[in-house]
Amino acid sequence: GSDSSDLTVAVMNLLEGRVVDAPLSGSSVFIDLNGNLQQDADEQSVFTDSNGYFLLPDTQGLCSGTGLCDAVVVSTGGLDVATGRDLPNLVLFGISASDTAFVITPLSSLLLAAEDGEALLSALGLSVEPEDVTLLDPWEGSQNDLQNADDLLRVNQQVSLIIQTTRSLETESSEATDTTQRVAQEIVAQSQSGSAVDLTDRNTVFDVLQAAT
Repeated sequence: GSDSSDLTVAVMNLLEGRVVDAPLSGSSVFIDLNGNLQQDADEQSVFTDSNGYFLLPDTQGLCSGTGLCDAVVVSTGGLDVATGRDLPNLVLFGISASDTAFVITPLSSLLLAAEDGEALLSALGLSVEPEDVTLLDPWEGSQNDLQNADDLLRVNQQVSLIIQTTRSLETESSEATDTTQRVAQEIVAQSQSGSAVDLTDRNTVFDVLQAAT
């Protein structure tokens, strides 16, 4: 016997990435469709695996072309696989790539707040392009002695620590997303002065914390 049926097949792009402070496992990751950096009902989320990797369905077809696309991806929380420390209130932002893996890091969160990404990275002492921050996995690169990876990893750790410290100084009623935004905006503002931004300098860190809180 035989039968027939009409079928509809939908082919969906999957965004492949990694959340890296050190790699964060169990982070909730979603595409921010409306630009509010908050997860809404129509924004599907996935969790990162034990090494911080994720596959995120692009249900809206935002990244159907090639190269970088305009979709902002947000990660929340996760377990730092290097220290075993749970970071439930660490929120990071990134710009997705449609044809290759990308990373969400503290530095990518800063770039989202910067009009001049090259000036920001230069002020932080980094000899990389903004695209490198999106596409270069600093954790894997550092383990493989990739050029500039150690510098990226170091500054990422510094920014992450400032975000977490700011969060610890705030009231529980404040939003973790707002914390990351305020830290990013303050570091970006300091970079616009034309002078170097040393995140190991006590006065610089104090100024960022004071402004962000």
